[in-house]
Amino acid sequence: MQLGLQNALRAAVTLNGGYKSMKNLVSVGIILSALSASVCLNNAYAAFTNFEPGSTASIVGGTDVQADDPIASTTVMLFGQVTETDPKTGQAQTGVYICTASIISQDTLVSAGHCVAETLAAPTDPTKLYVVFGQALPNGAVFGQTPFEQIIADPSVHPIYGYVAHPQWLGADNQQALSQPDAHDISVIRFKGGLPQGYTTATLLPADVTLQKGEEVTLAGYGITNAKTQDGAGTLRQVNVKVDGPYGQTEMAVAETAKHGSCSGDSGGPAFLNVNGQLQLWGATSRGNQDCTKDGIYTMISAYTDFISQAQTQLEQLQ
Repeated sequence: MQLGLQNALRAAVTLNGGYKSMKNLVSVGIILSALSASVCLNNAYAAFTNFEPGSTASIVGGTDVQADDPIASTTVMLFGQVTETDPKTGQAQTGVYICTASIISQDTLVSAGHCVAETLAAPTDPTKLYVVFGQALPNGAVFGQTPFEQIIADPSVHPIYGYVAHPQWLGADNQQALSQPDAHDISVIRFKGGLPQGYTTATLLPADVTLQKGEEVTLAGYGITNAKTQDGAGTLRQVNVKVDGPYGQTEMAVAETAKHGSCSGDSGGPAFLNVNGQLQLWGATSRGNQDCTKDGIYTMISAYTDFISQAQTQLEQLQ
């Protein structure tokens, strides 16, 4: 299976056309002896970028999530700014990107590893990564047009303490590895300010529940709605798709061949199973093909409970 991270999935930004990955960023990660993971603290860091989202993660063929929908109370946007050097001109370019995340405690989120670090050696500056609470960017802001500083000044946008990317995350630039299962594309983020009114933690699907091929699941995210035009990023949407089956030991494939599924910007976003009327979180969007028309790959959260617990303990030390 040939898979690539999508623009939004990749947490990459594209301004000027071509795809941009977050490479050559100054790393401020430290190696934790307990986790052997890359941890970024919210302190000084050399920043970089100017692009758009894109790859396996924006909801295509779905519907807007309303404020009273349970999905809206457990799903948030990640809004970041990165700077990189254009390999052709040598000039620094600064841009923004969107990802999606799920609330798993009063101040922590689970998302994709590539949403915080294209590689463990190239993490996003934590002082340039924010959590947006709402079904869209605040005050009618338009992704790629409204200034970054204007968006993050809104009270619905919270800064973060830091994040932990899984130590075995293979990296968005490792295309050969990403075409194989078990990419460990997962991260934990701790945000400041606590949960706003109306938000709560997602209910996790028990680890002993096995998803069945053909079973309907619900995906959600803030990504694009059209892979060709790259339109629609910045609004929370949902869509129902069918489970295709396991992809390795820690991932699940869902069928996205009927013009319904995730796309760029949906990276890190939730996959739910409806259990007796309750949506239970089981996955985080990882990757898929560039035009968002084939299977999407989702990280199974239940496979990483130990990592998540250890990451939360480490992040709780940050003040």
